[in-house]
Amino acid sequence: MRVEKPTHLKPSISRSLKDEIKTSELVKRVCEVLGGSGGGNAEIAQGGGEKVEMAEDAMEAGIKLIQDLQK
Repeated sequence: MRVEKPTHLKPSISRSLKDEIKTSELVKRVCEVLGGSGGGNAEIAQGGGEKVEMAEDAMEAGIKLIQDLQK
C-alpha cells in the first residue's frame, strides 16, 4: 500500500445503509488512528491524518467498526 502525507479519506455509502453505518463515525474512528480528525454526515464524510505509517491499523479499525455495527 502506498500512502502519502497527509492522508485524506472521503468515503461514502449507499443510502440504503446509512441507518446501519454512519460514514462520519467511520471517518472519525479511522482518522483517530492516523492522528487526525474528520466528520460529515451519514452518507458522506471526509477526514485525514499525518501518521501514514498507521494506515494498516487505521484500515483495521474501520473494518472492526463495521463488523461491530453488524452484530
